[in-house]
Amino acid sequence: MESTLRHSSVRRVSLLMGLLLLGACSVASKVLFSPVRGVVLRGGVPVVGATVERSYRWVLRDTRGSDTAVTGADGTFRFDVVTGGGFLSAIMPHEPIIEQKIIISHGGTAFEAWAYSKRDYVENGEAQRPLVMRCDLETTPRAVKIDDFRRYFGICDLE
Repeated sequence: MESTLRHSSVRRVSLLMGLLLLGACSVASKVLFSPVRGVVLRGGVPVVGATVERSYRWVLRDTRGSDTAVTGADGTFRFDVVTGGGFLSAIMPHEPIIEQKIIISHGGTAFEAWAYSKRDYVENGEAQRPLVMRCDLETTPRAVKIDDFRRYFGICDLE
């Protein structure tokens, strides 16, 4: 009887340790903002030297971050993937909410390029495809339908 109880306790501890290890392994695998590449245009002409600022807020941890890029001679910009993690997010059930924004500044004016609320930790989960943007500064910001469930707001179109 004592041997059976001991084996049961060992199994429970082993299971708990396994779950904790699994959670720890998935700590850094949460994609908060997928990679982005795009082009900034004004009336179809590439805009050189525009500042593109990408920012996010991970609601669960109230974690914020931002980075910037400057458009090149061809008007293009690029951002790498942003990941986050932590023990709490690995083991606690929750609905992911990551508030995302991209603002383009040029000629003393700021343009809202992308505003979206990401609800998963999957790379390219925002649009179910890579984020490749075409942003014309002459476009009026508007809500853009991705699919029946997702919309973003801004001046950019996804390619």
